[in-house]
Amino acid sequence: TYEQRSDAAQIGIFRRAHNRGVDRQKASMIHPLNAQFIRPLMPKPGFSSFILLNGNCQGIDVLMAMIGTLPAPPTELILSSLSANMDTFDALDTIQCHKEILISSYFLATNPNNLIGKLHRQGRLKNYTIGMWRNHTKHMLIRGPGYSIFARGSANLRSSGCIESMDITNDPGLYDFNRDW
Repeated sequence: TYEQRSDAAQIGIFRRAHNRGVDRQKASMIHPLNAQFIRPLMPKPGFSSFILLNGNCQGIDVLMAMIGTLPAPPTELILSSLSANMDTFDALDTIQCHKEILISSYFLATNPNNLIGKLHRQGRLKNYTIGMWRNHTKHMLIRGPGYSIFARGSANLRSSGCIESMDITNDPGLYDFNRDW
């Protein structure tokens, strides 16, 4: 069991305008979530936050916004998701630490573009360990100097047009428990 501490200041709702905005020049271009909106919701050590994402979002946008609020770059990043897309890897390529990603075997088997194979042929997976199994979890583990973040929610790393939620906890014990799992 895990005892969770939070306060009213650590609960937030992102409205559609805060999640992803459509560029007026190119309707298909979507701008990622800004770190300024997630900064006040990042939990202090030993605390948790809850975020409700209302509208179109990508889990990778939330991850990148979270990393943008941290006091130092991560030294470890472990992700699990049902799916990912090229936006996911374009963003993850900007993070310097080794990345471990667990993606659903269903997604890999049914992805018509063979994203992982394409990235491998392009030589872009040298800083990754990628695993697959019958996975439906959406977890993020982010560790660096002074923080051990474990986040879980409903958002995949790729886009979703649904309302999504996320719990973010800054606790080394919970981080280690989930890392070991």
